[in-house]
Formats: sequence, C-alpha cells, structure tokens
Amino acid sequence: MHFICVEFYSNNFGSSKTSSGAGSCAEVFPSSSGKNTVFFASAFARFFASFSKKDCEVFFALAPRSIDVLDEYLPALYSPERNDSVIEILEPSCLPYIDLEEAIKKHGDEYTWFLTDHHWTPLGAYYAYVALAEQLGFAPFELSEFEFETVSESFFGTTYSKAGIYSVPPDRITLLRYAGDEDFKITSPETGE
Repeated sequence: MHFICVEFYSNNFGSSKTSSGAGSCAEVFPSSSGKNTVFFASAFARFFASFSKKDCEVFFALAPRSIDVLDEYLPALYSPERNDSVIEILEPSCLPYIDLEEAIKKHGDEYTWFLTDHHWTPLGAYYAYVALAEQLGFAPFELSEFEFETVSESFFGTTYSKAGIYSVPPDRITLLRYAGDEDFKITSPETGE
C-alpha cells in the first residue's frame, strides 16, 4: 500500500524535527542518559560480577553511536549526550574498558557509517575489530587481506525511513570477504537446521 504524498510529509516532518532542535526524530537519536543508562549499567555490572566469580575474563566495549563519532556534522542545535554516562556508572566496577569510539574517530574521513542508517559499515566494524584485537592481545587481520565485495548500491536504512529525509542518496554495502569465509555452517539447536 502506498499513501499519497507520504514522501513529502515524511521529508518535511524529518527536516522540521531535525532543524528545530527537537532532538529525536522518531527515536533516530536515542539519549544515553536517564533511567535507561542506570538500568543498562546495573545489568552489566551484575553480568560482570557473575562471570568474575567463574574466573572468566570480561571486557566492556560500548559501540559508539554515529552522533558520538561524527558530531562535527550535527546541526548547531544538537548537543548529543555522550556514552560517557554509562562508562562513569560502570567505572567503580573496575572492568577493563575498550574504547571503540576513539578507534572509529581516527577514520572519520572514511566510509565508516551508513548515511541512511544508525549502524557502522563493514569498514567501521573492521576498525572496531582491530581495536578489540589489540586490547585482547591477538593480531588482527590486515585490511589488505580482505577482498571487498559490493552487494548493494541501493541500501536505505532505518534512519532514512524514520527521519523521512528522502533527498539522501542510497548507501552501498560492501562486505569484507576472506578465503574460506563460506566454509562455516551454523546449526540452530532448536530446529537442527
């Protein structure tokens, strides 16, 4: 079903919410403060404590949001609250923290975030993987060891559909492939398939 003028309405709604400084445009940019932060931090602290008793090493890495990494591109009225509030609450637990935000920021001029979605691209995920590998003590694969395979040049993500700003061009999805990556088999324990 197609609604008449839905693109026009959505585009104007998204543009007006963003330019007015209203903050959220259908929850495209969720806040990292308030009750959710305390709930998340306390749940993680309990999780960390339960695994610590089992003599299991636990690390904490908070996936940054695009607005944290690319904040210089935000409208002047935006004042994004950082993920720091979660980290500050968790700090007393002394858990090892892996900073992925700074790892991604180093590559801010590269295609690390989708324009139409709130997720990082496979390249952005690669830089997070490198940061994790360095902190966990194993050598990451070099970027040159991967073959780049573009599987879509017309991807429109959730930010595009929620914000309704249809003037943004589509994203491309490029996979980082390596020899033997199709040799994996995943079986569901519920179905056996």
